[in-house]
Order: sequence, then structure tokens, then C-alpha cells
Amino acid sequence: MIFVHGCFWHGHPNCKASKLPETRKEFWKSKIVSNQERDIKNIIELESLGWKVIVVWQCELKYISNITEKIRSFLTD
Repeated sequence: MIFVHGCFWHGHPNCKASKLPETRKEFWKSKIVSNQERDIKNIIELESLGWKVIVVWQCELKYISNITEKIRSFLTD
């Protein structure tokens, strides 16, 4: 299973694109933490069913050769 996560919506650590807006910070923080908790729950559930899971981040898509290698490695592992 390959997930492509938006850096903002899924709170990509140490990524400029995941910076919270200046307004309604508590709302956005709560929303993103909820998304992260759901992501973890879904990944754990999928792995318990025997699926392999990889997350590709939105910002990684700028570097297609790196993503190609990441996915190739995932698929052949």
C-alpha cells in the first residue's frame, strides 16, 4: 500500500510545507494531530493484515528520481 501524504494535512516533521497558519492555530493543530493518529491506526491495521505500507510525502515528489528509487526498493523488498 502506498500512501501519498500532503505535508500540511499530515504534519510532515521538519518540512516547511507543514507550518501551521498564524490564525486558528489550535484548530489546525488539533486537525493535523487527528490526521496523524488516524494515519498510524490505519497503517498498523493494514500491516496486521499482511500489507506492506510506505508513505510518500508531497515534498518528496519534487525529486522524482529519489521517489522512483524509494518505491522500487519498497516493491522489491
